[in-house]
Amino acid sequence: MAQVTRATFASSVASLLADNSAGDISAADMRSLMTDLEDSAKWYDEAPVSHNHAAGDTTSGTFADARIATSNVTQHQAALSVTESQISDLQAYLTSVSLDGVSDVTLTSAAHGDVLYRNASGWVNLGAGTNGQFLQTQGAGANPVWATGSGGISWSTAVDADIVPDADGTRDLGSSVNRFAEVHADAVFLGATQMTATTTKTAPTGDIVGTTDTQTLTNKTLTAPDMTDPTIAHRYNAQTGTAYTMVAADQSAVITMSNAAANTLTIPANASVAFPVGTKAEVWMLAAGTTTIAGATGVTLQGNGGSVSAGSCDIQTQYGGATLTKIATDTWMVGGDIDVVA
Repeated sequence: MAQVTRATFASSVASLLADNSAGDISAADMRSLMTDLEDSAKWYDEAPVSHNHAAGDTTSGTFADARIATSNVTQHQAALSVTESQISDLQAYLTSVSLDGVSDVTLTSAAHGDVLYRNASGWVNLGAGTNGQFLQTQGAGANPVWATGSGGISWSTAVDADIVPDADGTRDLGSSVNRFAEVHADAVFLGATQMTATTTKTAPTGDIVGTTDTQTLTNKTLTAPDMTDPTIAHRYNAQTGTAYTMVAADQSAVITMSNAAANTLTIPANASVAFPVGTKAEVWMLAAGTTTIAGATGVTLQGNGGSVSAGSCDIQTQYGGATLTKIATDTWMVGGDIDVVA
């Protein structure tokens, strides 16, 4: 015989044990029913029998933990979810877990001030930077770094500000010795210059010269300089031809004329080369050829008793020289080893 369902067993009982007056219930029919009952019943002294339920047999209820192995829960893993409320000790668990215990975090000599960041493969720590540095991103796909800021203003002495306004209602920025700005209620002054929305300052180019620096100044105009024992290197302009007209670069220059034949140095009109009044230049005759100093048209030459427009004079001897000084727009003085200007 075999296991049968409750419905099958009830149907067999109704068929084989039907009420009748003939007394035709056979012993074989009775044994068959009892054998089915024996095979289908769960007896108290028998171990549970494993059974696979069909899909949909169980729609609700609670199974004991030991009844279902973890390996058997595979069909709907993606649909399984656990909410915080279903884990009674979630907060305690998270509190107890340290970063050292997480598999993709590698802490190297962790110390106060370190920063945790994500590199290409996991979480790591960046050692603390130095005082004043800032954390700089290198963009996506790169690690952050500590960087040092540039620019701004550095002061060799402490900078302070008035807490209480002065009698004129202003506040000074900087010390009484090194004041660099004065703040009014409606304006800011840098020195004597009021800074407004339209005030601009052109940033200097090249090196900045300090008061104790050794620097070379090129193309700079010094207005009323107060210099003690200055060392000035004059421009040296060596000419070997028979004719030369001065250029702007010859201001304060030493010009040598060296040619065996007669040669001429011409001072140009102010309209051609605007030398500043007060310009000085030296002219020396190095060869046997006589050097003539001549004023261009409109230039008055004065020296050794003569004053002539477009005049000229000669240097008298080899290795002799003369000094040229501009005293007016188109007037030059000549002094030295020369003859009379004519």
